Amino acid sequence: MSALFFTATSYLYEGNLTAARKVFAERRALAKKENQPGYMINSIVVDGLSQTAFGKPSAGLKRLKEAEAMLDKVSLTDKEKESFRTWFDMCYCYTYAENNQLEQLKARAASQKQAIERRNNPGEKDNLTWAQAYIDKTEKNYDAVIAGLSTVQPGPYAYFMMGQAALSKGDKQAAKNYFDKVKNWNEFSFNQAVVWNRVHRELEKLKE
Repeated sequence: MSALFFTATSYLYEGNLTAARKVFAERRALAKKENQPGYMINSIVVDGLSQTAFGKPSAGLKRLKEAEAMLDKVSLTDKEKESFRTWFDMCYCYTYAENNQLEQLKARAASQKQAIERRNNPGEKDNLTWAQAYIDKTEKNYDAVIAGLSTVQPGPYAYFMMGQAALSKGDKQAAKNYFDKVKNWNEFSFNQAVVWNRVHRELEKLKE
């Protein structure tokens, strides 16, 4: 499963969404054959997130709904299902933001907030910050995006969003600094892969 995931991620780095989706589909089929429902659901979700990141959020949303519907039908522990639902919340917030669906985004963020407060798990607190950042982005409150994401665990996607926010404000130097952080971040990851080509395109534009 890991090998297929890494292969798909490599294609995303190359900007080849079609090839990546094909591998995610192969991974899903293998997971079904081997009766590993967690990997099946994961494959559907990352396929949807990839489509969203490559400018197809409506298609990405369909995949999330498919994965969410499947969760109730497969054999997983309650804890595993709860973990997936927590992940789904973040995936929906991201996808709604990319699709400019503010009302749905706020509703999902509110239900997520209630769930996190109920569980009282300190490790999930950053999720609330991310959800608010997606709301701020959609509402074009770019200073709040940067301020909020400056408090979470650093990583490629956080820097990408901060770079987008800085660029939208007209602060090209700050945007370049953030995008450079993404480009120079020393990791091979899905989160870096889905923005890799966009970051390089923005950096080229900033040279003009």
